[in-house]
Amino acid sequence: MKKLVLLFCWFPVLSYSQDVPRSDLAEIISSVQTITIPKTTSRSSFDTLYSKHVKDLIFGTPQPGCDEVVIYSDGASGYAAGTNKFGDIEKLQKFKATNIIGVYQTLGVFAKKVVANPNTPIYSNLYKVDPVTHGPGEFLFSTDPILMSQIWGSLTNPSFTAFLFPATIPVSDSFFVSFTIPHNTGDTIVCATTKSGCYPGYQIAWERRADSTFKPFNDGTANTWELNLELFICPVVEIGNTGGVHNPAKMNGISIYSVYPNPANEIVNIKFGIEEAGEVSLLLYDLTGHLIVQNKLGNLGPGIYSNSIPLTGVSKGTYNYAIRCNDRYFFSRISVQ
Repeated sequence: MKKLVLLFCWFPVLSYSQDVPRSDLAEIISSVQTITIPKTTSRSSFDTLYSKHVKDLIFGTPQPGCDEVVIYSDGASGYAAGTNKFGDIEKLQKFKATNIIGVYQTLGVFAKKVVANPNTPIYSNLYKVDPVTHGPGEFLFSTDPILMSQIWGSLTNPSFTAFLFPATIPVSDSFFVSFTIPHNTGDTIVCATTKSGCYPGYQIAWERRADSTFKPFNDGTANTWELNLELFICPVVEIGNTGGVHNPAKMNGISIYSVYPNPANEIVNIKFGIEEAGEVSLLLYDLTGHLIVQNKLGNLGPGIYSNSIPLTGVSKGTYNYAIRCNDRYFFSRISVQ
């Protein structure tokens, strides 16, 4: 599944008609030389911005029809969001998980940034799911701030940006994770997403607009992005003593049955399940989001597996481990002693 990017930009205040679709008012942030999609595509009004390096970080086996990469070029249109002429405040991703204790960190992939004020704070927030609208409901907690100078935003050397909650925040089976948008500062952050129409339906993207109302990206009105996609923002969850044979922790079509030992020393063993076939890797990241160890397991079919992450040369401390299937991740943490 390839990724497009949403452009989170600041622009001067401009007047616009509420009847004009957002896609018609999109702005361009960058030109990237890569492949151009054939003109016969059924998509309209936008191109994806996506480099090989970002692809290598977050892309696995594409779904049929989801393997195109196109460019922003002079005169092209793209989806702009954030502190743009719409004044969007926040972008949110919905998750469904089972048998987890809570969320203690958020990891996001920002493929580009422009820093006008290096001290502009960015936050990740947690929300309950509203039982009526199924959108963002009660606010739960914010992470410690990440400054614009600390956002990792690079098309040629991409990595995760880590937002840390002060403690594990309890959540129910469904919840929203967000990141806030710079306000009136001239700053820009660009978040990777799936291509429109190519998300399998595990999650859904929403936004908080300038009037503080929450809307899905495709809300069926003229003033909408008309996008069916997922943001590449990932919660890191605490699974505690769950993950037993009869009670696995689940998220993103991935199950964790057991992780042992924890704390670990020379190796950590992971029993996991995947719901769909794909390229699978076991990964270890430090708490800033940088990859430390990678164990590629190749293409696996749906099922339950056991494998390990070697820890030779890994310093003592707390790390995030991940099971990746295609562009799906399940993040949790482990101690190395």
